[in-house]
Amino acid sequence: GDWASGRARSRDLESNPLVGSEVLSRAHLYRFFYYAGLCAFKERQFAAAVGYWQRAARIEVADLTRVTRAQMLAELGMAHVQIREYEQAVAAWRRAAELDPDNAQVRYYMGRVILDNFHHAAIALTAVEAALDLVPDYVDALLLRGEALVVLGRGDEALADYLRAQRLAPQNERIQSLISALPH
Repeated sequence: GDWASGRARSRDLESNPLVGSEVLSRAHLYRFFYYAGLCAFKERQFAAAVGYWQRAARIEVADLTRVTRAQMLAELGMAHVQIREYEQAVAAWRRAAELDPDNAQVRYYMGRVILDNFHHAAIALTAVEAALDLVPDYVDALLLRGEALVVLGRGDEALADYLRAQRLAPQNERIQSLISALPH
């Protein structure tokens, strides 16, 4: 949890010639770049996090699980968003979804960025529906699907999603504002 200290150490180690040589195993290099990226991300140094995680993504490690690699790519996507690199974020999340087909969250992230930044409601709808296929009661995904449906002129379907989300999360204050904003 001492992200600042980890960030300082990773900057010091990054200049060490061992990091760029064949002395360290690929597994060690992957872990170094992953954790250096995590420290940078936690310290809100998003461009540095992207750089570290991109380097980690290029390292092939035989015993690294697909889910572990997908999680790193999901985090890489979040770092890209923080520096407004939306196309790169979506690309990272697509790779994460390929590696971890059961990850609903990356599909939701893709849909959110595609709707908010590219304004492609139909493409966002496809991504968020994939998330809902995996986790049918995913409240944020239901709300996002509703937003995409509104843009596509399908307000009745959006209302059904909002009402379902409201039953699942009655404390969520955002739902009522989405319902109120529906065209009548």
